[in-house]
Amino acid sequence: AGNQVLAGRLLSIDRTAPTIVASATGAPNAAGWYRTNVGVAFACNDALSGIRVCPFAQTLSQEGDAVSSTAQTTVDYADNLSAPSNVVTVKIDKTAPTLNVTMPPATVLLNATHDFQLNATDALSGIASQSCGALNTATVGARTVTCVATDRAGNQTSRSATYKVVYGYAALSAPLSNPTQVYVVAAPRSVPFEWRLFDANGAAVTNATLTQTTVTDVACPDTGVSLPTPPAGETNSFVHLGAGAYRRNWWINYTTTGCVRLEVTLNDG
Repeated sequence: AGNQVLAGRLLSIDRTAPTIVASATGAPNAAGWYRTNVGVAFACNDALSGIRVCPFAQTLSQEGDAVSSTAQTTVDYADNLSAPSNVVTVKIDKTAPTLNVTMPPATVLLNATHDFQLNATDALSGIASQSCGALNTATVGARTVTCVATDRAGNQTSRSATYKVVYGYAALSAPLSNPTQVYVVAAPRSVPFEWRLFDANGAAVTNATLTQTTVTDVACPDTGVSLPTPPAGETNSFVHLGAGAYRRNWWINYTTTGCVRLEVTLNDG
């Protein structure tokens, strides 16, 4: 009779391979270095059948100036295989530099200078900067100074030191000029303590002040020598005699025998 049936089938054809591009997930610093682990993400694309699977991100954790990712491939739903991805190469330095520096001693004379002899090293990215704070010795008192070294990746190492700025001291007369000698006096009377104060350059200190005096009873030794004649004026006093020389008159108003220790603290601590 000539009747016909027409049958058809719709086919999807994809003969184009997908693409895959690798890239670091963060940017390096201005010097081109990272100081943490670096993630490498993969962007997969297929315009027709679509991506079947895209590789997981990689983590670059090794330190070095040429740390590289591993090339990866992807496949689309038509089973087309991509070319290998590009390789991401980065510079990673997670180790802080080594800071070699001569810090100031615990006690520094007024107006003293100090050579920090700063020498920082870094085995990987190299040193970007190294410096120390200024040593402040213009006035007496407790201070803190900090030195910092930074490598090109941004890692830092710091060292701090606490120091005390004090007066230079020299005894001028007994009993201070011979501290191992035991002196005997007949109380009541004044005992003169005389000393000179100076800075790191030998210049006289003329503005020292007395902040504290402490008297403590102590055991007496068996023998002693008589103290020289007391100064004029039987009284407690603290005076600057000129040229950095100071006298502390100590009035001992004891009515019984005994031995005492006198501790004088100046404004430099």
